[in-house]
Amino acid sequence: GGARVAAALTGTVAERVEALAAAGTAIGWGRFTVEELGPDRLVLAVANSPFAEAHGPAAGPVCHLLRGVLDAVAASLFARPRPARETACAAAGAPACRFEVISVPPRRARGDSIRPRPAP
Repeated sequence: GGARVAAALTGTVAERVEALAAAGTAIGWGRFTVEELGPDRLVLAVANSPFAEAHGPAAGPVCHLLRGVLDAVAASLFARPRPARETACAAAGAPACRFEVISVPPRRARGDSIRPRPAP
């Protein structure tokens, strides 16, 4: 499902993220707010998550469906996204569920170095 959502989003990265937030809100998955969007980072907050509400009190994050959709969308937004993380959850007492995606820079090729090597 997340891959279909990602494929349906068009426009710039910012436009796609705003469309995701609007769609999530429109279909009743909570009230989505883009807290941060940069070239290598996306943070979304979701107030009134029906997944957290349906689960009830929990010791940690429970909005796995939202996290999975965000994983797929992040793969279309960033070159090398790490898996989305739910860093706060209403089921665990937070005011809203919060999701973060961070893109990691490509690894350096073996032999690349930050400092020049001394001459032999």
